[in-house]
Amino acid sequence: MKVVISGIEIETRLCDTPTSISEGMVGKKFNRSFKGMLFNMPFTGIHSFWTYKCLVVLDIIFINKGIITKIYHKVNPCVDLDNCKDYKGYGDSILELEGGFCKKEEIKQGHVVSFDESVARRANARSCTAVFSTI
Repeated sequence: MKVVISGIEIETRLCDTPTSISEGMVGKKFNRSFKGMLFNMPFTGIHSFWTYKCLVVLDIIFINKGIITKIYHKVNPCVDLDNCKDYKGYGDSILELEGGFCKKEEIKQGHVVSFDESVARRANARSCTAVFSTI
C-alpha cells in the first residue's frame, strides 16, 4: 500500500492487528516490496515504540489525522532488553522508514501524510478515532 508524504510515494506494509503491531519490524529488513511499515493504531493517543530485536536503523514517525506530530531520526536497533529506549508520540498511526530517509527527503513535523483509501475504510470499520487523508 502507498503512503504519500510531500509528494513522495512510499510503498509500505500495513500493521493493523494486535499481532502485526506488536511484531512490527522485528527480524525484518526493508526490500523492494516495501520501504516502510505503517501501524494503524487501535486508538488515538500516546503510543510507545521501541526497536528491540529490530535489524535496521529506523526513522519513527508519529501521525495524527494525517499530520506528522513527531519524528525520531536514525533510531538504532536495541539488543539488550533491559536498556531499550522507548520512543513516544501522539497519534493514530505510526510510520517506520529506513533510518535517514526523513532527513534525506526533508520530511518534517507538520507535513501532511496521505494513505490509501483502504486504510481509512479499515479504521472506520474498527471504530477507530483516526481520520485519514486519501490519495
